Parts: sequence; structure tokens; C-alpha cells
Amino acid sequence: MKTPIALLLFAFPLLLTPEAVSQSRTTEGAKAAPTETRPFVLPAGNIAVADLIAHCSDYLGCNIIVSPQSLPEAAAITLQHRIETDRDGCEDLLAALLSRNHLALTVLNAELNILEVINLLGPRGREIAARAVWKTPEQILARPQLKVPVITTVELEHINAQLANNALRPFLAGNPSTNGMPLMIGNAGNKRNLVLRGMQDQVAAAIKLIATSDVPPPEVERDELSHLANQLRQLDKRISQLEQQLAKLTKANDR
Repeated sequence: MKTPIALLLFAFPLLLTPEAVSQSRTTEGAKAAPTETRPFVLPAGNIAVADLIAHCSDYLGCNIIVSPQSLPEAAAITLQHRIETDRDGCEDLLAALLSRNHLALTVLNAELNILEVINLLGPRGREIAARAVWKTPEQILARPQLKVPVITTVELEHINAQLANNALRPFLAGNPSTNGMPLMIGNAGNKRNLVLRGMQDQVAAAIKLIATSDVPPPEVERDELSHLANQLRQLDKRISQLEQQLAKLTKANDR
């Protein structure tokens, strides 16, 4: 019989503000230091989701709230092989395995270093998007496998944001019935910025897709534009010459 888990210790610093992380490391410095050096190990076999959280929390060391009603009944994970990784890998693994069971890791209170697990398909599923943490595209691309709710702004260099939004939306839109939190894309009211919100791994893939589209015009198009600009310059020069000749003729007739 499982014991309900109401509060576990767990750490997820990338979801927190730099100030909260700094404070946590200051107050927990002696305790947190060993987790930076020893590897995280998850043995092969079956492990309940609640036990997985407890095991990860013992390694990472922060606060996370878990409602027993959020955990699927008899939720368990089977591993054929032992996993050994580092701190980031532990965070990635926990978030991914929670996502597999339709659970999301969110920030409840960054200042107090408290996180919460919410069921993606449950009545509180909409809270997940509201708890998306703002990150830069660089921070997101540095952890492209992490499954946590984030929001970011992508600045475009060569394409129009509204046109890019309309063109990319069919490729980036998710299905709420399958992942609980679809990737949302919109423009920030100008021609250069796109806003993305979703799970970090989805947003990372979207940023990469946008980067493949946000490129300078092809050489052929640039050559055509250059040729057209040259023709316009020659035409402008010819018009100036004709205007000068017309001015001379007008002056001669006035005499």
C-alpha cells in the first residue's frame, strides 16, 4: 500500500530566479556541494512515480508539493537498464518521466524554492501554462530535452513576424488532447518578435525550426534586386540628363 506523498524535497534551479538559486546555494552550501560531484543513479527495474520523485529529491534537495490525487493510480515505470547521469540529467529524466505519466513540474513559489507537480489532464491542467517561466532562447536551447513549461521571445532578422506566425502555426501547434499543453505561437505586436509558450523541449524544437526559416534571401533573388536597383539608378541618371537638356531648350526659347 502506497503512502501518499504531500511534500518532498527536490531541486530544480533552472526553473527558479537567479536570486532564489543564489539564496538556496548560500543557505544549503554544505549540503548541496556533494550533489554536484556524485552521479545520480537510477537502478534497473520497476519504480513507482512517487518513489521516483522521492529518489530524485534525495539527490537534488529542494521542496516540491505533490497531491496524491495528481498521481495516476498504480503509476510505475520499468527500466531495463541502470541509468547514471549528472544533476542536469537527473532534472531532465524526472521531468520526462513525469510527462510520460501526464504530469508536469511547475514553479509554485520561486522565492521560497517550492515546486509542484500538476496533472496535465486534470482539473488544474490550465495552471501549468500560467506558471510558464520566462527564459531566453539561449537558455532553452542549452537544455533542449527538458520538459517544463516556459515562455520566450524570438527576435527575427530577415522575415516578418506576422507572416512567420501564420506560416509556422500549422507545424508548431500541438494537440491539447494528447500532451495537455500545446505549443502556442504569436507575435509581440511588431514585425521582428515572435512569442513562444509551451514545454521547453517543444519550444527548443520550434526555435530551431524558426532559425531555418529566418535566413537572408537566396543569391538569385539578391542578384535580381541588385540588377533592378542598378537599372533604377541608370534611369534616374537619364531623367536628370533630360531635365538638364529641357532646361537649356527652355532658356534658349525665352531669348
